[in-house]
Amino acid sequence: MKLLHWLVVSALFLACCLTFPSTVAAQEPIITPSGYIQRFDGIDNGKMPATTGYVSWGDNYNVTGWHALVGGVVPSQVKGEVGFDVNKFNSGGALICYNESTVDKNNESTSDKALGFRSKGIDAFYGVQLTNMTGNTLYRLQVKFLLKAIYRKGNPVPHSLNIGYAIGSNVTSINDAPGVTWSQIKNVDGKAFAISNLEARSASITTFISGIELNPGEKIFIRFEDKHTAAANSSGNEDDLAIDNVEINPAPTVFFNTIAGVLTEVATWNSSSTGNGEPSLDFTHGGQQFNVQHDAVLASALTVSGTNSKVVVKAGKTLTLNANLTATIDLEAGATLIVNSATAPSFGQIDPTSTIVYNTDAPSSASSNAVIYGNLTFDGNGNSRGFKNVMGSSNIHVKGHLVLKGKGRLDLGNRNLIIDNPNSIVADTSSFIIAMGTGKVKFKMQEGETVTIPLGTLTTTSAANTGSVKGVRYAAIKLSLKRGSGGFFNVSASDYVMSKGTGGVLLDKGVVANTWFIEKEPSTEVSNMEVTLQWTKASMTNELDLTKLHLGHFENDTWDVGPSLIATESKGIYSLTRDGFRSFSPFAGGNSLNSQQMTLPVELISFKGSRSGGAVNLTWATASEKDNDYFQVERSQDGKNFSSIGQVKGNGTSHAVLAYNFLDASAPEGTVYYRLKQVDFDGKSESSKVIAIKVNGGKSNGASLEVYPNPTFNKVSVSSAGLKGPAKVTLSQSNGRLVGQKQVSLGFDSPITFDLSSQPAGVYFLQVQTDSGKVTTRIVKQ
Repeated sequence: MKLLHWLVVSALFLACCLTFPSTVAAQEPIITPSGYIQRFDGIDNGKMPATTGYVSWGDNYNVTGWHALVGGVVPSQVKGEVGFDVNKFNSGGALICYNESTVDKNNESTSDKALGFRSKGIDAFYGVQLTNMTGNTLYRLQVKFLLKAIYRKGNPVPHSLNIGYAIGSNVTSINDAPGVTWSQIKNVDGKAFAISNLEARSASITTFISGIELNPGEKIFIRFEDKHTAAANSSGNEDDLAIDNVEINPAPTVFFNTIAGVLTEVATWNSSSTGNGEPSLDFTHGGQQFNVQHDAVLASALTVSGTNSKVVVKAGKTLTLNANLTATIDLEAGATLIVNSATAPSFGQIDPTSTIVYNTDAPSSASSNAVIYGNLTFDGNGNSRGFKNVMGSSNIHVKGHLVLKGKGRLDLGNRNLIIDNPNSIVADTSSFIIAMGTGKVKFKMQEGETVTIPLGTLTTTSAANTGSVKGVRYAAIKLSLKRGSGGFFNVSASDYVMSKGTGGVLLDKGVVANTWFIEKEPSTEVSNMEVTLQWTKASMTNELDLTKLHLGHFENDTWDVGPSLIATESKGIYSLTRDGFRSFSPFAGGNSLNSQQMTLPVELISFKGSRSGGAVNLTWATASEKDNDYFQVERSQDGKNFSSIGQVKGNGTSHAVLAYNFLDASAPEGTVYYRLKQVDFDGKSESSKVIAIKVNGGKSNGASLEVYPNPTFNKVSVSSAGLKGPAKVTLSQSNGRLVGQKQVSLGFDSPITFDLSSQPAGVYFLQVQTDSGKVTTRIVKQ
């Protein structure tokens, strides 16, 4: 065949299934969900002679969207060639439309054309610009093509082809323009693409463009690079190549696990549910979905880190995590996730019929905000496990069943539990919900409905004089809305009973050592709510008489104890029921809940007050005393909020009548209320009845301490009133052990602070002593 010389050097082979445009370029090529294909059979529009001849070449003309560059110049013509081993071009040439003869090994007809390039020491580029019209962001593209040899020299190392790509609307040509970055892709062995079998004339090539983020409507330019070394071409020692049947497809992003496959191996995940597709390349590229279609166990840690990648447990299937899965996970209908790992995955879409089983207190590896769970199980497996870290700081919303078993306890801390179907909760006396922080159990309730919430408490210390019984305690509550408007209700429980509901004196005898809290949203009254408190022996304090109990409701600064009731017992659970409640606040059970009704270690036979101008003289007498350390005199202007104004030393233990007095020289004007707080040597205290005295004049400069929050879980702040100057502040436990001490200067705005987070639960006393006296207040640490 005669050697032709052209202004452009090189010969290339490309394939396309589009027909040759008659005058202008057709619509630009696109990537659809089914991909893009170019077979090049219409490159000459059937006008090229079978053995030789030329047609004009134009970028984005002969083959829509395709461009070429030979020796740095856009070629002007395409030359036809037929058959393998055509003459070697040794100088300038055109692109070659390679038409294999019917005697070729591949038995392709003469109408099957490819686009290629033949040259000596000249490089050629040819490629296509495609627009993503799939409607989705593409993170990987599959590139498939047939690499053909026009001429083979027979060297032991075959000539190879490079592939590059660039993304963006600024990529308008195939050359290396300023500001355009071309990325190279390699074969799986890290090399360029070649016909490795020296006896073959073609090879099917499949590779991937990975690590991209091609948004809908965005363009990508893919180019093939046929580079020749000048030294080799000078003697014609390199193969000449063409490409055919180019396919650009959205790479498989949805994969399915194979039966008994190891989940951490990419070969386990196949693009076909039958296992006949392509395996995943890795767990790092974006947009991948790994479907668990067969029950599986994760035995070693796995991280699925690609952007918008996730793991999906298919309907009815079970995934067991014996190792950490760092990924976003979806659960379809009836799917089950069993968490035995140290951490849990981040949750995405959770079907309301799915189930998550926690066998470990596994915090989520990522935030799980706004997740609504289907069925949720917390199983302690008999190991007395508290699930405090599960799901981080997020509220827990359960639409289906909540199951607590095997001494598994859901510790809410400061999170709320929202339960759509509260009567679906399964629990027992050692497996329940702990709501001792600010977190509450929230549920909806309508007239005529009855709801039981299996609450409980956890106490880490034991102190007989505080009523706090060490260990876990079952403390369920049952509500029956017999009449009235419904709404959302919140419940929680503490492990103590206070004389003032949430403050005052800690009651440690003759009570059930729990307080139940009920709130309603909106906070409107109902006509009749029946309340049932439930507990076990672990909550019973000394001297509790189960035949003379009261179910008290703290309201208007006092316990409404109601009638005397008898507790019932069934399978170790004690119950106390009372109806007729219209509003909601703290509830408790005991023989006597108002502190002035409690039996005092000091028998007070009188407590009186008389005024003289702006002063009030208080007198009282005792018939007997036992371990009486001192009396703390307290004053109030509203009859509710009392503060200490001084102390009078007691007489220890006595069986004689003893008289005491205290002068309030600066009583405030108007009606003033007084009471005595008798304090034992061990710190235990009781309060007297309240008396009211009308004062005609005078101003209040009494000393007082205000503690907040009280009770507390960690830090506590103390504000002083009526105290100024240097002061010694001490904090001690009820047994007298000193916890903290500091010197302060009073009279400034900054409060006194103590951190009790590392201290055990119980009662503490904070004392402030100045030159003019001392004031003591009580703090309850939960």
